[in-house]
This record gives sequence, structure tokens and C-alpha cells, in this order.
Amino acid sequence: VIELAGAAIMASPPLAAGCALARKARVVKVGFVVWSSASLLALAEDKVPNEAALPLGPSMGWWLLFAAVCAVVMFIVQADRWRRWWFAKEDPRSMALFRIAFAFFTICNINGLWELFEFLFTADGIFSGDEARARFSGGSIFVRESLLYHWDSPAAFWIHLTAFECCALCFMVGFRTRLTGVLTLVLMESILVRNQVFWEGTELVYRVFLVYLVCARSGHAYSVDNWLRGRRGAVPRHRPIPAWPRRLVILQLAALFVSTGLAKHGDSWVAGNAVYYMLSYEHLPRVPPVALASKLATLNLEIGSTDLTGGSASLLLLMSTLRSAVLAT
Repeated sequence: VIELAGAAIMASPPLAAGCALARKARVVKVGFVVWSSASLLALAEDKVPNEAALPLGPSMGWWLLFAAVCAVVMFIVQADRWRRWWFAKEDPRSMALFRIAFAFFTICNINGLWELFEFLFTADGIFSGDEARARFSGGSIFVRESLLYHWDSPAAFWIHLTAFECCALCFMVGFRTRLTGVLTLVLMESILVRNQVFWEGTELVYRVFLVYLVCARSGHAYSVDNWLRGRRGAVPRHRPIPAWPRRLVILQLAALFVSTGLAKHGDSWVAGNAVYYMLSYEHLPRVPPVALASKLATLNLEIGSTDLTGGSASLLLLMSTLRSAVLAT
């Protein structure tokens, strides 16, 4: 309901004010979400969020308990094999490719908010630094700290953002990988914690997976650091690295897919309504799906327009080459 109301607010076309009116519509949408969240939560305290999920509760609870017992038994019986699985050494190139791709998308994730930077993260926007710290810093035990709590001017934010972009780019290319990885994590956390109004599951995924990536020795391949070490000739080209960070990524990703898959049930998902609204309203997805699908379809038609067989063979050859490159890494 909140998103549809925000879409209705954004549906008014900018006439005389042009881009200024469009920006105000986005601001009104964010403000509407903040104002209405508390009121809707108060009205929905005694209501069942999903009645179709109630009959599944007991059976899902027993299945989860059974899975937990099986996992404990497996850990006890296969203790030595489990220990070897965690502390094995592996080729560093898979984590290096993951570092490059993940750092790039981390930059894109932050820059996707560029229209609302000052509105969300400076004193000229929703909250001043003191107000944001009072609302989002957490309790007395676990405190979320942000540099933007203390320096909340627009100039301070742009300096902070520039530092984040530089550290993330250095982390992506693998220059001073361990140091720039830690700095990227700290600066990204400082930006996100400053204002949590816009948060969704995406922010949690980036925060968790970046921690795993910082713990991995991803700079041992496809990096400036490894290139500099190779020039000195002091170490092998691709030194084995501990495998446990990648194992954590695998387990976290499996838990993520299982939890999101269990959440996508009910009549709305079976009938396709949820996917329809995701594809229909441009403010819901981060990447425009219709525009992306149209570009991919156009590319496919262009490949096969001259010769259908040759175009299909070229596409299959490209996919096979990419698959071989991934498997080789």
C-alpha cells in the first residue's frame, strides 16, 4: 500500500518545474513512507500479516528442528572432514573475480541514491546528525556509529563519498587490497547507518558479503598487488588462500535463497501479481527490467537477423566460452 501510494504521488508528470518537480515527488514519497509506516504499524498490531502462512507454521517448525538435528549429527560424525572442508587451501582466482564484481556493484548501489544524497545524509535533508544518531545509532550494547553523525554538512558528505569511491575503486582493482577493503567497509557502513529510511534487503546483503570479502585474501590474483609481487619475483603467481571465507559466502547465499524462497508463497505469487507489479512500477526495481529485457531481445534479434543458424551458433559459442572461462577460474 505504501509503495502504491508513493507510485501515485510520483505519477504526476513534471510540467513547468521539470526535474525539480520530479525530485520533489521523490522527496514526498520518502516522507510519505516515513510518516505512514508508524501509523500503519499501529493500526496493524492485532491483524494477521499472512493468514495463509499460519497452517504452515507447525509443520515448518518441525522440519526446521529436524534439519537442525541432522546438521548437529553431521557435524559430530564428520568432524574431521568438516574441519578439512573449512580450513582447506584453494586457488585465489575465484575470490578475486568475486572481489572485482562485488566492488563494482557496491559502488553502483551507493551511487543509485545520487538524487537523494543531500536529502538522506546531510543536515539539509530529513535529519540532522544529532537527530539521526538518536534514531538509528542503536541501543547501549550494540551501537551503530557513523562519521556523518558528527559532520553532517553537505561538504562533509561529499568528502566522505569521494573517499568511499576512491577506496572502493582501489579495492576493485586490487591496490592495497586489505587496507582499502577495510576502508570501503567502514565508509559504506558510515553512509548506510546515517539514515535507514531507505533500507531494504539489498543493504543487508551488501554489508554481510563485504565482510566476508574483506576477510578473504582476494588480492592474491587479478590485482595490482599481485602484479607488483610478481614483478619482484619473490612469490608464486597465484598463492593458495584459505577457503573458509568462500565457504561462508556459499552458506550465506544458500540461507538467503532458502529464506526468500519460503517467503514467496501465497496467492499473489502463484497468480503472478507480485512479479507483475515489480515489472510495472519503475520505482520498485533498481534496474529497469523492461528496458533491460528490450535491449537484450534487440541484441538477440541483431545477432540472428543475418543468418539465424549462424547467429544462434555465435550466441551458443559465446555462452560456451563464458562458461569455460568461469570453470577455468
